[in-house]
Amino acid sequence: MGLVLVLSIVIRVLALGWSLLLLRRTRDWRMGFLALMIALMTTRQGLSLTSLVPSGSFWLEGGGMELPGLAMSGMVLLAVVFLGRMLADLARPEERLAASEAHYRVLAQQARDMIFVIDPEGNYTYVSPASERMVGMMPEEMIGSNAIERSQDPEIARTERSLLARASAGDLDEITFESELRHVDGRVTPTEVSGSAIRVEDGRLIGVQGAARDITERHRAEAALQESERKYRDVVETTHELIVRTDIEGVVEFVNPALTRTLGYEPSDVLGRPIFDFLAAENVEDDRETFQDSVDTGELVSFYETVALHKSGARVNLSVTVRPVFDEKGTGVVGSTLTVADITERRMAEDAQRESEERYRTLLDNVPLAVAAIDRRGRLVAANPQLARLIGAPSVEAIVDRVDALEGPILRGVGLTDVTRRCMDQAESGTVDAEWRTNWG
Repeated sequence: MGLVLVLSIVIRVLALGWSLLLLRRTRDWRMGFLALMIALMTTRQGLSLTSLVPSGSFWLEGGGMELPGLAMSGMVLLAVVFLGRMLADLARPEERLAASEAHYRVLAQQARDMIFVIDPEGNYTYVSPASERMVGMMPEEMIGSNAIERSQDPEIARTERSLLARASAGDLDEITFESELRHVDGRVTPTEVSGSAIRVEDGRLIGVQGAARDITERHRAEAALQESERKYRDVVETTHELIVRTDIEGVVEFVNPALTRTLGYEPSDVLGRPIFDFLAAENVEDDRETFQDSVDTGELVSFYETVALHKSGARVNLSVTVRPVFDEKGTGVVGSTLTVADITERRMAEDAQRESEERYRTLLDNVPLAVAAIDRRGRLVAANPQLARLIGAPSVEAIVDRVDALEGPILRGVGLTDVTRRCMDQAESGTVDAEWRTNWG
Protein backbone atom coordinates (compact mmCIF):
# COMPACT_ATOMS: atom_id res chain seq x y z
CA MET A 1 0.00 0.00 0.00
CA GLY A 2 2.46 2.78 0.66
CA LEU A 3 3.08 5.86 -1.45
CA VAL A 4 1.60 4.41 -4.65
CA LEU A 5 -1.74 3.80 -2.94
CA VAL A 6 -1.76 7.33 -1.54
CA LEU A 7 -1.04 8.74 -5.03
CA SER A 8 -3.80 6.58 -6.46
CA ILE A 9 -6.25 7.92 -3.87
CA VAL A 10 -5.21 11.53 -4.63
CA ILE A 11 -5.83 11.00 -8.36
CA ARG A 12 -9.25 9.51 -7.67
CA VAL A 13 -10.13 12.41 -5.37
CA LEU A 14 -9.18 14.82 -8.19
CA ALA A 15 -11.28 12.79 -10.63
CA LEU A 16 -14.18 12.86 -8.18
CA GLY A 17 -13.92 16.62 -7.72
CA TRP A 18 -13.69 17.21 -11.50
CA SER A 19 -16.66 14.91 -12.14
CA LEU A 20 -18.75 16.70 -9.50
CA LEU A 21 -17.90 20.06 -11.10
CA LEU A 22 -18.89 18.79 -14.53
CA LEU A 23 -22.06 17.28 -13.09
CA ARG A 24 -23.01 20.67 -11.72
CA ARG A 25 -22.44 22.27 -15.15
CA THR A 26 -24.04 19.62 -17.36
CA ARG A 27 -26.55 17.96 -15.04
CA ASP A 28 -26.09 14.86 -17.17
CA TRP A 29 -26.93 11.43 -15.66
CA ARG A 30 -23.86 9.86 -17.25
CA MET A 31 -21.54 12.19 -15.40
CA GLY A 32 -23.54 11.57 -12.21
CA PHE A 33 -23.14 7.79 -12.57
CA LEU A 34 -19.39 8.15 -13.16
CA ALA A 35 -19.04 10.43 -10.13
CA LEU A 36 -20.87 7.85 -7.97
CA MET A 37 -18.55 5.05 -9.11
CA ILE A 38 -15.47 7.20 -8.47
CA ALA A 39 -16.79 8.08 -5.01
CA LEU A 40 -17.24 4.39 -4.15
CA MET A 41 -13.78 3.46 -5.45
CA THR A 42 -12.16 6.37 -3.63
CA THR A 43 -13.97 5.46 -0.41
CA ARG A 44 -12.83 1.86 -0.78
CA GLN A 45 -9.21 2.89 -1.24
CA GLY A 46 -9.43 5.29 1.67
CA LEU A 47 -10.68 2.50 3.89
CA SER A 48 -7.88 0.25 2.63
CA LEU A 49 -5.36 2.91 3.51
CA THR A 50 -6.62 3.02 7.08
CA SER A 51 -6.87 -0.78 7.23
CA LEU A 52 -10.60 -0.51 7.94
CA VAL A 53 -11.45 -2.84 5.11
CA PRO A 54 -9.22 -5.82 4.15
CA SER A 55 -7.73 -5.56 0.71
CA GLY A 56 -8.70 -8.18 -1.89
CA SER A 57 -8.22 -9.02 -5.57
CA PHE A 58 -11.87 -8.17 -6.30
CA TRP A 59 -11.07 -4.43 -5.84
CA LEU A 60 -7.75 -4.73 -7.70
CA GLU A 61 -6.09 -3.30 -4.61
CA GLY A 62 -3.63 -4.58 -2.03
CA GLY A 63 -1.66 -7.74 -2.21
CA GLY A 64 0.88 -6.13 -4.49
CA MET A 65 -1.82 -4.59 -6.71
CA GLU A 66 -0.94 -0.92 -5.93
CA LEU A 67 0.46 -0.25 -9.43
CA PRO A 68 -2.61 -1.63 -11.24
CA GLY A 69 -4.73 0.44 -8.83
CA LEU A 70 -2.71 3.54 -9.77
CA ALA A 71 -3.24 2.77 -13.43
CA MET A 72 -6.97 2.34 -12.77
CA SER A 73 -7.03 5.76 -11.05
CA GLY A 74 -5.37 7.34 -14.06
CA MET A 75 -7.90 5.72 -16.37
CA VAL A 76 -10.72 7.00 -14.18
CA LEU A 77 -9.34 10.55 -14.42
CA LEU A 78 -9.04 10.23 -18.21
CA ALA A 79 -12.59 8.89 -18.35
CA VAL A 80 -13.80 11.97 -16.50
CA VAL A 81 -11.89 14.28 -18.86
CA PHE A 82 -13.13 12.56 -22.04
CA LEU A 83 -16.71 12.28 -20.82
CA GLY A 84 -16.67 15.96 -19.88
CA ARG A 85 -15.39 16.90 -23.34
CA MET A 86 -17.98 14.71 -24.99
CA LEU A 87 -20.78 16.26 -23.00
CA ALA A 88 -19.44 19.74 -23.79
CA ASP A 89 -19.42 18.93 -27.52
CA LEU A 90 -22.97 17.66 -27.25
CA ALA A 91 -24.04 20.78 -25.39
CA ARG A 92 -22.63 23.23 -27.95
CA PRO A 93 -25.24 22.55 -30.67
CA GLU A 94 -27.97 22.75 -28.08
CA GLU A 95 -26.60 26.04 -26.82
CA ARG A 96 -26.31 27.36 -30.35
CA LEU A 97 -29.83 26.19 -31.07
CA ALA A 98 -31.11 27.90 -27.95
CA ALA A 99 -29.24 31.09 -28.83
CA SER A 100 -30.56 30.93 -32.39
CA GLU A 101 -34.10 30.38 -31.18
CA ALA A 102 -33.75 33.33 -28.82
CA HIS A 103 -32.38 35.49 -31.66
CA TYR A 104 -35.18 34.63 -34.06
CA ARG A 105 -37.77 34.99 -31.35
CA VAL A 106 -36.55 38.57 -30.78
CA LEU A 107 -36.78 39.22 -34.52
CA ALA A 108 -40.28 37.74 -34.63
CA GLN A 109 -41.34 39.83 -31.65
CA GLN A 110 -40.17 43.03 -33.37
CA ALA A 111 -41.28 42.24 -36.94
CA ARG A 112 -44.10 44.27 -38.51
CA ASP A 113 -45.23 41.12 -40.31
CA MET A 114 -47.31 38.69 -38.27
CA ILE A 115 -45.08 35.65 -37.79
CA PHE A 116 -46.97 32.44 -37.08
CA VAL A 117 -46.68 28.69 -36.74
CA ILE A 118 -49.64 26.38 -37.34
CA ASP A 119 -50.02 22.65 -36.85
CA PRO A 120 -51.13 20.28 -39.67
CA GLU A 121 -54.78 21.06 -38.89
CA GLY A 122 -54.22 24.81 -39.25
CA ASN A 123 -54.33 25.68 -35.55
CA TYR A 124 -52.02 28.46 -34.38
CA THR A 125 -49.23 27.28 -32.09
CA TYR A 126 -47.27 30.55 -32.17
CA VAL A 127 -48.20 34.10 -33.15
CA SER A 128 -45.99 37.19 -32.95
CA PRO A 129 -47.08 40.45 -31.27
CA ALA A 130 -47.87 42.00 -34.67
CA SER A 131 -51.23 40.23 -34.37
CA GLU A 132 -52.41 42.98 -32.03
CA ARG A 133 -51.94 45.59 -34.78
CA MET A 134 -53.20 43.47 -37.69
CA VAL A 135 -56.21 41.69 -36.13
CA GLY A 136 -56.67 43.41 -32.75
CA MET A 137 -55.89 40.27 -30.72
CA MET A 138 -53.01 39.40 -28.44
CA PRO A 139 -50.90 36.38 -29.44
CA GLU A 140 -52.20 34.28 -26.54
CA GLU A 141 -55.76 34.95 -27.69
CA MET A 142 -55.01 33.56 -31.15
CA ILE A 143 -53.04 30.48 -30.11
CA GLY A 144 -55.26 27.43 -30.46
CA SER A 145 -57.65 29.10 -32.92
CA ASN A 146 -57.84 27.83 -36.49
CA ALA A 147 -56.27 30.01 -39.18
CA ILE A 148 -58.52 28.68 -41.93
CA GLU A 149 -61.73 29.21 -39.97
CA ARG A 150 -60.73 32.86 -39.46
CA SER A 151 -60.97 33.43 -43.24
CA GLN A 152 -64.29 35.07 -44.04
CA ASP A 153 -63.87 34.66 -47.81
CA PRO A 154 -64.92 31.10 -48.82
CA GLU A 155 -62.57 31.14 -51.82
CA ILE A 156 -59.56 32.04 -49.66
CA ALA A 157 -60.56 29.34 -47.13
CA ARG A 158 -60.68 26.73 -49.92
CA THR A 159 -57.27 27.85 -51.15
CA GLU A 160 -55.77 27.58 -47.67
CA ARG A 161 -57.23 24.10 -47.12
CA SER A 162 -55.92 22.95 -50.48
CA LEU A 163 -52.41 24.26 -49.82
CA LEU A 164 -52.30 22.71 -46.34
CA ALA A 165 -53.51 19.36 -47.76
CA ARG A 166 -50.80 19.43 -50.43
CA ALA A 167 -48.17 20.21 -47.80
CA SER A 168 -49.42 17.31 -45.66
CA ALA A 169 -49.21 15.01 -48.68
CA GLY A 170 -45.60 16.05 -49.25
CA ASP A 171 -46.33 17.83 -52.55
CA LEU A 172 -45.57 21.33 -51.31
CA ASP A 173 -42.83 22.79 -49.13
CA GLU A 174 -42.97 26.52 -49.92
CA ILE A 175 -46.24 28.45 -49.92
CA THR A 176 -46.98 32.00 -51.12
CA PHE A 177 -50.47 33.34 -51.75
CA GLU A 178 -52.67 36.35 -51.09
CA SER A 179 -55.12 36.18 -48.23
CA GLU A 180 -56.78 38.54 -45.79
CA LEU A 181 -56.96 39.11 -42.05
CA ARG A 182 -60.11 40.42 -40.42
CA HIS A 183 -59.64 42.84 -37.51
CA VAL A 184 -61.92 42.52 -34.51
CA ASP A 185 -63.44 45.89 -35.47
CA GLY A 186 -64.49 44.47 -38.85
CA ARG A 187 -61.71 45.93 -41.00
CA VAL A 188 -60.24 43.55 -43.57
CA THR A 189 -56.50 43.74 -44.24
CA PRO A 190 -55.22 42.21 -47.50
CA THR A 191 -52.10 40.15 -46.79
CA GLU A 192 -49.44 38.19 -48.61
CA VAL A 193 -48.80 34.93 -46.79
CA SER A 194 -45.54 33.04 -47.26
CA GLY A 195 -44.70 29.87 -45.39
CA SER A 196 -42.47 26.81 -45.21
CA ALA A 197 -43.39 23.29 -44.22
CA ILE A 198 -41.89 21.91 -40.99
CA ARG A 199 -41.16 18.21 -41.32
CA VAL A 200 -39.52 15.49 -39.20
CA GLU A 201 -36.88 13.13 -40.55
CA ASP A 202 -39.40 10.74 -42.13
CA GLY A 203 -40.95 13.65 -44.08
CA ARG A 204 -44.10 13.85 -42.00
CA LEU A 205 -45.55 17.37 -41.73
CA ILE A 206 -45.70 18.68 -38.17
CA GLY A 207 -46.53 22.28 -38.97
CA VAL A 208 -46.10 25.33 -41.17
CA GLN A 209 -44.18 28.44 -40.19
CA GLY A 210 -44.72 31.65 -42.08
CA ALA A 211 -45.45 35.35 -42.13
CA ALA A 212 -48.48 37.43 -43.09
CA ARG A 213 -47.55 40.82 -44.58
CA ASP A 214 -49.95 43.76 -44.82
CA ILE A 215 -50.15 44.65 -48.54
CA THR A 216 -52.77 47.40 -48.27
CA GLU A 217 -50.40 50.03 -49.66
CA ARG A 218 -49.39 47.72 -52.50
CA HIS A 219 -53.05 47.24 -53.43
CA ARG A 220 -53.60 50.99 -53.35
CA ALA A 221 -50.58 51.56 -55.57
CA GLU A 222 -51.73 48.85 -57.97
CA ALA A 223 -55.23 50.31 -58.07
CA ALA A 224 -53.82 53.80 -58.73
CA LEU A 225 -51.58 52.39 -61.46
CA GLN A 226 -54.50 50.55 -63.06
CA GLU A 227 -56.60 53.70 -62.96
CA SER A 228 -53.76 55.70 -64.49
CA GLU A 229 -53.28 53.07 -67.18
CA ARG A 230 -57.02 53.06 -67.87
CA LYS A 231 -57.09 56.84 -68.28
CA TYR A 232 -53.98 56.74 -70.47
CA ARG A 233 -55.46 53.93 -72.54
CA ASP A 234 -58.71 55.86 -72.96
CA VAL A 235 -56.80 58.92 -74.13
CA VAL A 236 -54.58 56.92 -76.47
CA GLU A 237 -57.46 54.95 -77.98
CA THR A 238 -59.78 57.94 -78.48
CA THR A 239 -57.32 60.62 -79.59
CA HIS A 240 -57.39 61.67 -83.24
CA GLU A 241 -53.62 61.60 -83.39
CA LEU A 242 -51.84 58.43 -84.42
CA ILE A 243 -49.61 57.07 -81.63
CA VAL A 244 -46.97 54.45 -82.42
CA ARG A 245 -44.50 52.68 -80.10
CA THR A 246 -41.43 51.12 -81.72
CA ASP A 247 -38.21 49.44 -80.68
CA ILE A 248 -34.83 50.98 -81.43
CA GLU A 249 -34.93 49.53 -84.97
CA GLY A 250 -38.25 51.19 -85.75
CA VAL A 251 -40.27 47.98 -85.59
CA VAL A 252 -43.86 48.68 -84.49
CA GLU A 253 -44.75 47.29 -81.04
CA PHE A 254 -47.97 49.22 -80.41
CA VAL A 255 -50.29 51.42 -82.45
CA ASN A 256 -53.62 53.00 -81.48
CA PRO A 257 -56.90 52.76 -83.44
CA ALA A 258 -56.29 56.14 -85.12
CA LEU A 259 -54.13 54.16 -87.58
CA THR A 260 -57.23 53.00 -89.44
CA ARG A 261 -58.57 56.53 -89.79
CA THR A 262 -55.19 57.95 -90.81
CA LEU A 263 -53.72 55.32 -93.14
CA GLY A 264 -56.49 52.79 -93.62
CA TYR A 265 -54.60 49.88 -92.00
CA GLU A 266 -55.70 47.75 -89.06
CA PRO A 267 -53.24 47.61 -86.13
CA SER A 268 -52.58 43.93 -86.87
CA ASP A 269 -51.37 44.92 -90.35
CA VAL A 270 -48.43 46.92 -89.02
CA LEU A 271 -47.43 45.25 -85.73
CA GLY A 272 -43.99 43.67 -86.05
CA ARG A 273 -43.16 45.63 -89.21
CA PRO A 274 -40.79 48.63 -89.59
CA ILE A 275 -42.56 51.97 -89.79
CA PHE A 276 -40.44 52.81 -92.85
CA ASP A 277 -42.45 50.26 -94.87
CA PHE A 278 -45.37 52.70 -94.85
CA LEU A 279 -43.55 55.88 -95.90
CA ALA A 280 -43.20 57.37 -99.37
CA ALA A 281 -40.04 56.01 -100.98
CA GLU A 282 -38.46 59.42 -101.52
CA ASN A 283 -38.66 60.18 -97.78
CA VAL A 284 -37.47 56.87 -96.30
CA GLU A 285 -33.77 57.69 -96.05
CA ASP A 286 -34.30 61.13 -94.49
CA ASP A 287 -36.91 59.74 -92.07
CA ARG A 288 -34.66 56.83 -91.09
CA GLU A 289 -31.82 59.26 -90.35
CA THR A 290 -34.10 61.49 -88.25
CA PHE A 291 -35.38 58.49 -86.30
CA GLN A 292 -31.88 57.11 -85.69
CA ASP A 293 -30.56 60.50 -84.55
CA SER A 294 -33.30 60.60 -81.89
CA VAL A 295 -32.41 57.06 -80.71
CA ASP A 296 -28.67 57.78 -80.66
CA THR A 297 -28.87 61.14 -78.87
CA GLY A 298 -31.92 60.47 -76.70
CA GLU A 299 -33.37 63.83 -77.78
CA LEU A 300 -36.90 64.79 -78.75
CA VAL A 301 -37.57 65.53 -82.41
CA SER A 302 -40.64 67.75 -82.81
CA PHE A 303 -43.00 68.26 -85.71
CA TYR A 304 -40.94 67.15 -88.66
CA GLU A 305 -43.01 66.59 -91.77
CA THR A 306 -43.04 63.57 -94.02
CA VAL A 307 -45.32 61.69 -96.41
CA ALA A 308 -46.83 58.24 -95.83
CA LEU A 309 -48.80 56.03 -98.17
CA HIS A 310 -52.45 55.23 -97.40
CA LYS A 311 -53.57 51.63 -97.84
CA SER A 312 -55.41 52.86 -100.90
CA GLY A 313 -52.16 54.24 -102.34
CA ALA A 314 -52.97 57.90 -101.65
CA ARG A 315 -50.26 60.16 -100.25
CA VAL A 316 -50.84 61.42 -96.70
CA ASN A 317 -48.94 64.40 -95.30
CA LEU A 318 -47.88 63.82 -91.68
CA SER A 319 -46.38 65.87 -88.86
CA VAL A 320 -44.32 63.56 -86.61
CA THR A 321 -42.86 64.01 -83.12
CA VAL A 322 -40.36 61.35 -82.02
CA ARG A 323 -39.91 60.90 -78.26
CA PRO A 324 -37.19 58.44 -77.06
CA VAL A 325 -38.25 55.78 -74.51
CA PHE A 326 -35.63 55.03 -71.85
CA ASP A 327 -35.00 51.90 -69.77
CA GLU A 328 -35.88 51.67 -66.06
CA LYS A 329 -32.55 53.26 -65.08
CA GLY A 330 -33.17 56.15 -67.47
CA THR A 331 -29.78 55.70 -69.11
CA GLY A 332 -30.41 53.75 -72.29
CA VAL A 333 -32.91 54.22 -75.11
CA VAL A 334 -35.03 51.09 -75.67
CA GLY A 335 -37.48 52.45 -78.20
CA SER A 336 -39.47 55.46 -79.37
CA THR A 337 -42.97 56.84 -79.17
CA LEU A 338 -44.19 58.62 -82.30
CA THR A 339 -47.06 61.09 -82.18
CA VAL A 340 -48.36 61.55 -85.72
CA ALA A 341 -50.86 64.12 -86.99
CA ASP A 342 -52.48 64.03 -90.43
CA ILE A 343 -51.82 67.47 -91.94
CA THR A 344 -53.01 66.64 -95.44
CA GLU A 345 -56.00 68.99 -95.24
CA ARG A 346 -53.85 71.75 -93.75
CA ARG A 347 -51.31 71.38 -96.53
CA MET A 348 -54.09 71.44 -99.11
CA ALA A 349 -55.54 74.60 -97.52
CA GLU A 350 -52.10 76.22 -97.46
CA ASP A 351 -51.57 75.36 -101.12
CA ALA A 352 -55.03 76.69 -101.99
CA GLN A 353 -54.38 79.90 -100.07
CA ARG A 354 -51.03 80.33 -101.75
CA GLU A 355 -52.62 79.85 -105.19
CA SER A 356 -55.39 82.28 -104.28
CA GLU A 357 -52.85 84.88 -103.16
CA GLU A 358 -50.92 84.43 -106.36
CA ARG A 359 -54.10 84.92 -108.44
CA TYR A 360 -55.05 87.96 -106.34
CA ARG A 361 -51.58 89.40 -106.75
CA THR A 362 -51.68 88.90 -110.51
CA LEU A 363 -55.11 90.58 -110.72
CA LEU A 364 -54.04 93.45 -108.45
CA ASP A 365 -50.88 94.08 -110.39
CA ASN A 366 -52.70 94.23 -113.73
CA VAL A 367 -55.81 96.24 -112.85
CA PRO A 368 -55.55 99.79 -114.37
CA LEU A 369 -56.70 101.46 -111.15
CA ALA A 370 -54.67 102.38 -108.10
CA VAL A 371 -55.65 99.94 -105.28
CA ALA A 372 -54.77 100.08 -101.58
CA ALA A 373 -55.72 97.96 -98.55
CA ILE A 374 -55.68 99.64 -95.14
CA ASP A 375 -56.11 98.00 -91.72
CA ARG A 376 -58.03 99.59 -88.85
CA ARG A 377 -54.88 101.18 -87.52
CA GLY A 378 -54.43 103.01 -90.79
CA ARG A 379 -51.46 100.96 -91.92
CA LEU A 380 -51.14 100.27 -95.61
CA VAL A 381 -51.03 96.49 -95.87
CA ALA A 382 -51.36 96.03 -99.64
CA ALA A 383 -51.01 98.13 -102.78
CA ASN A 384 -50.49 97.72 -106.49
CA PRO A 385 -47.88 99.33 -108.77
CA GLN A 386 -50.45 101.85 -110.08
CA LEU A 387 -50.83 103.32 -106.57
CA ALA A 388 -47.07 103.56 -106.17
CA ARG A 389 -46.81 105.43 -109.52
CA LEU A 390 -49.78 107.65 -108.63
CA ILE A 391 -48.20 108.94 -105.43
CA GLY A 392 -44.68 108.90 -106.81
CA ALA A 393 -43.35 106.12 -104.59
CA PRO A 394 -40.27 104.27 -105.88
CA SER A 395 -41.96 100.84 -105.45
CA VAL A 396 -44.82 98.99 -103.78
CA GLU A 397 -42.38 97.63 -101.18
CA ALA A 398 -41.48 101.19 -100.20
CA ILE A 399 -44.99 101.92 -98.96
CA VAL A 400 -46.57 98.61 -97.83
CA ASP A 401 -46.27 98.26 -94.05
CA ARG A 402 -44.26 101.48 -93.99
CA VAL A 403 -46.81 104.24 -94.51
CA ASP A 404 -49.62 105.62 -92.34
CA ALA A 405 -52.25 105.78 -95.07
CA LEU A 406 -54.78 107.88 -93.17
CA GLU A 407 -52.43 110.61 -91.97
CA GLY A 408 -49.65 110.29 -94.55
CA PRO A 409 -49.27 111.74 -98.04
CA ILE A 410 -51.62 109.25 -99.76
CA LEU A 411 -54.94 110.66 -98.46
CA ARG A 412 -53.73 113.93 -97.03
CA GLY A 413 -55.62 117.01 -98.08
CA VAL A 414 -58.18 115.34 -100.34
CA GLY A 415 -60.82 114.56 -97.75
CA LEU A 416 -60.38 110.80 -97.99
CA THR A 417 -59.22 110.37 -94.42
CA ASP A 418 -62.64 111.10 -92.92
CA VAL A 419 -64.45 109.07 -95.52
CA THR A 420 -62.18 106.11 -94.97
CA ARG A 421 -62.57 106.22 -91.18
CA ARG A 422 -66.37 106.41 -91.53
CA CYS A 423 -66.39 103.46 -93.88
CA MET A 424 -64.35 101.35 -91.43
CA ASP A 425 -66.43 102.41 -88.42
CA GLN A 426 -69.80 101.82 -90.08
CA ALA A 427 -68.74 98.94 -92.36
CA GLU A 428 -70.13 100.83 -95.35
CA SER A 429 -68.74 101.85 -98.68
CA GLY A 430 -68.23 105.51 -99.63
CA THR A 431 -67.39 107.63 -102.66
CA VAL A 432 -65.76 111.06 -102.91
CA ASP A 433 -64.48 113.17 -105.79
CA ALA A 434 -61.16 114.79 -105.02
CA GLU A 435 -58.15 116.32 -106.69
CA TRP A 436 -55.07 114.29 -105.70
CA ARG A 437 -51.94 116.10 -104.74
CA THR A 438 -48.97 114.23 -103.28
CA ASN A 439 -45.94 115.41 -101.41
CA TRP A 440 -44.15 112.08 -101.84
CA GLY A 441 -40.54 112.47 -102.68
